[in-house]
Order: sequence, then structure tokens, then C-alpha cells
Amino acid sequence: MSFSSWLRSSNHSATPARRRNQRAGFRPRPEALEERVLLSASAYLQTNLVGYKQGIAQSTDSNLNGWGMASLPNGTFVVANAFTTGKATFYTASGHVLPQTITVPGSATGSAALGLGSGGHPTGVVYNPTSNFVISENGKSAPALLIFDSIDGGMIAATSATLQQWKAGKMSDAALWHQCFFDPPETFSEAGSAASQ
Repeated sequence: MSFSSWLRSSNHSATPARRRNQRAGFRPRPEALEERVLLSASAYLQTNLVGYKQGIAQSTDSNLNGWGMASLPNGTFVVANAFTTGKATFYTASGHVLPQTITVPGSATGSAALGLGSGGHPTGVVYNPTSNFVISENGKSAPALLIFDSIDGGMIAATSATLQQWKAGKMSDAALWHQCFFDPPETFSEAGSAASQ
């Protein structure tokens, strides 16, 4: 028996009174949906602010290979660049490349285990506007401002005061990382020994 013939026979097998009750209990009616407006294609315009190659955006930065990005309250952005230079780069809200970059340390052991070259491989960055995630070093404590994670197995965090000193040119990358929090510390033992030199 085909489905359509089964369906016809099942409808006829119900008693006439039952069929009337089924029809009387169900009354389909249209329902109004909330008003919807679709945006036109011209409502938004994509603007490529920064690119890693000349000519694909308004600004060019050869360090750019963005895996993670965080916006800061002053309108700037920080980008974690994993597989090019291992740097964190900074940009204005309009995409202009800022001169400061942070060379994120890596783990030679972790990188080798993943078949990667030596150096840092930051895959994400988070801006921390809270008073949580406190870093303590040399009797001083402060919340981390930027937190980086790395493909080779660790997390690195820097305080606002440390970043301000570095930005003002009062601190090298090695000194910057010496003031940071590393988790787990053994992942970045190479960075720690390089920072102390």
C-alpha cells in the first residue's frame, strides 16, 4: 500500500463525528509578525584599515598576521600575530600603524614539539578592564592590563604600569617580559632567562 493510499484510507476510517470534531477544534489563522526591515547593501561599507600586503588596505604592516585582537579604551587596538614575527602590534582606531610592537616570548620546547620555529606565537590577546587577575612582582601588585595566550602552551600578562614604562621607551622587550606573569612558568623558561640577561 502506498503512503498516499494509506493516508486516504486512514482519513476515511475515522467516524464522521470524530472528523467533524477534529476540523472544528483547529482553525488556522494568519498571525502578524513584528515589523522587519532589511538593510540595504549600501547600509554598511567595509573598509580595510590594515593589511599585511601593500595595496589591500589603507595602511600596511608586514608584522600583521592577526590571530587575536583587543580594543583598548583610548581607541587603539592590539593584535597578536602568531606565525610571522611573534609580535603584538598596535594600531589607531583609523588603522594607522603605531611604532611600538611587543615581541612576545615563546617556548623553544613547546614550539619544537609543534613543529614551529623558535620565537613567540601569540594566538590571542585580551584587554582586562577589571581589578581581577592581579600580578605581584618585587613587592608590587597590580591587575594585568593585557593578557596574551600562545600556541606553544602558555599565557603571559602585563600590568598597565609596566606597559606604560615600556611605551615611554624606559624598558626593553626583555625587561618588559621580566616584569610579566608567565603561566606555566616552565613553558617560558627560555624567555625568563633571556629577560634576565
